[in-house]
Amino acid sequence: MPLLGEGAGFAPDSEVLATADGHPRAIGYLSRLPAPTLAGIRRQPFYAGLMTAQGQPVSVSESLTGAHSDTGLIAAARQDARRMDVGWVIVWHSSPHVLRYLARTGFRLDYRAGWVLVYRPAAALRPPAAARQAAG
Repeated sequence: MPLLGEGAGFAPDSEVLATADGHPRAIGYLSRLPAPTLAGIRRQPFYAGLMTAQGQPVSVSESLTGAHSDTGLIAAARQDARRMDVGWVIVWHSSPHVLRYLARTGFRLDYRAGWVLVYRPAAALRPPAAARQAAG
């Protein structure tokens, strides 16, 4: 199968973050995926929308079948992220489009590690320590 490109090397920060978070972290570049695998990813509403927000050439409406409105696409992406149990989204290169997409699909900023942003589903976030102490 032909690959779509080799991509750049992985940033060592990503491995450190995985250790600090205490969970495995998938690291990869879509340019390293075979075309059929990339097509399968684009069929997932959440990933198709994220790729579109990142400026990938395939639009969300081309990637999703059946949903034609922006609201419908976002609802499908939100539901898809929950179904797949997406627990983390790492933002290496922040853009208003990506941040808006994450907010609309139910993700919130959990923490920063330098310039890297870590988003989690809003329901999974713990309240700030001051709020926990006041409630306890």
